[in-house]
Amino acid sequence: MKDNFKTTIYMKHFYLSFALLFIATTFWNCSDDSNMGIGSIEEPVATRSFAENDGSTDLSKRTTGYKVFKLLQAAGPEIGFSLTDVNITNEQYAEIKAFTDELVAGCTTHEEIHNNVHGWLVKNIKYDYGYDQDPYPVFKNRVGICQGYANLMKVMLHTQGVPCVLTNGYIPAGGHAWCNVYFNDRWYASDPTNNHYFKSSAYSSNSQYEPTSISVPLFEDEYCTYTYYEAQLNVNSIKEGAESVTIPFSAGGFIVSNLNPVKVAASVKEIYVGTNIASFGEGMVGLTKYSVIESIHIDPESTHFESFSTGVYDKAGNLKFIAPYAKHIELKPIALFDKESVIKDLPNLETITFVPGTAKIDAWAVERCPKLHTVYMPQETMVNSSAFTGVSGAFRIVRGNYTNIPQIKF
Repeated sequence: MKDNFKTTIYMKHFYLSFALLFIATTFWNCSDDSNMGIGSIEEPVATRSFAENDGSTDLSKRTTGYKVFKLLQAAGPEIGFSLTDVNITNEQYAEIKAFTDELVAGCTTHEEIHNNVHGWLVKNIKYDYGYDQDPYPVFKNRVGICQGYANLMKVMLHTQGVPCVLTNGYIPAGGHAWCNVYFNDRWYASDPTNNHYFKSSAYSSNSQYEPTSISVPLFEDEYCTYTYYEAQLNVNSIKEGAESVTIPFSAGGFIVSNLNPVKVAASVKEIYVGTNIASFGEGMVGLTKYSVIESIHIDPESTHFESFSTGVYDKAGNLKFIAPYAKHIELKPIALFDKESVIKDLPNLETITFVPGTAKIDAWAVERCPKLHTVYMPQETMVNSSAFTGVSGAFRIVRGNYTNIPQIKF
C-alpha cells in the first residue's frame, strides 16, 4: 500500500512539473523575438446585424438628372431654406435683402421673384475669374464665375422666402454650378450664368446638365443625415449615440449607396456596412479624415467590398481603407506594398502584420504613424530602408515563418 501511495504521489508531481514546463516554454517562445513568428490576429466577432434590403428604390442605373429630380421631389421645399452652405454675415445678408426687396417690389408669386432675380444676375454680374465667390463679394463687385452666380442667387432668393439649393456638376464645357429653385409646386433647375432655367423633371431633355451634388442634406433619421454627393445618395453625417452603428439601407425611400461623411460623431467606434454601400467616396476621405472609428465590418453578402482585420478591400483584393484609429492591422498578402498604400496618418496604430505572399515593402509605404512600434513580417519579405517613416522611436521589425505559432492577441 505504501509503495502504491508513493507511486501515485510521484506521478502527480511528474505531471504537474511537465505541465508547468510546457507553459513556461510556450511563454518563452512567445516572448523571445529571436524565435517569434508572426501570429494571426483573432478577428472580432460581429454581434451587431447589418442593414437588410428594405425594397427601396435603386437609383444607381439612372441618369444624374433623373436622380436629382426624384430626390428633390421626395425631399420637398423645406431643404431650400438652409443657409449653411454659404459664407455670409448677418450684416451682409441684411444689405443684400434690402437690395432684393426693392428689386422684386410688386412681385406677387415666387416665380416672379425668381425671374426678377435670375434676370438681374444675367444682366449685372460679369463672368470673370480671380475674385472671391462668396455671395457678398460677388454682389459688391458684380463679378464672379458660376459658383459666385449660384451663391448670390441662393441668398437673394432666401431673403424672399423662395427655397433654393446649390447644385454642382458638369456641362459640356466642364465643371459647373447652378441652383435648383422651388416654385409653382415643383423644382426648377436655374442657371443664371448661362441664362437658362427649366423644370427639374426635364433634366433628361437638358442632358448637357449632369448634377453630381446638392449642397444641403436631403433626408435625416435617428442615425444619419443624407446628401446627394458624387452622384449618389450619400451618408453625410453619423450622429452622436452608440459606439457601434449600423449604416441604414435607405433614406427617403431610396437606397443609400455612398458612405463618404463630412462628420462622424466621436462616440462612434465601429460601423457595420451592408450590401447597399457601393462606394466609400473618392479616396475614402470622409471616414479617414472625419472619424475616430477603430473597426469596420462589411456584410459578407456584399458584392463590392469585404472586411479583413481592421481594413476594407475591394473584390479585386485591393486595400481601400484602414479604420483610422485602429491599433493593429493584419494585411492580406500583396506582392508589392508601396507608397500608394492607405497606411498613413494613423495616430493610434501600434502594430502591423504582413503575411506570407508579401514580396516587397517599398519606400514610404507606411508614413506618419507615431505609435507604430512593431511590424511582423515573413523572413523572405524585402524591405526598403525608407519603408516606414514617421513611426515610434522604439520601432522594430520582427521576422518569422508564420507557422505553428500560438495566436498573438493585442
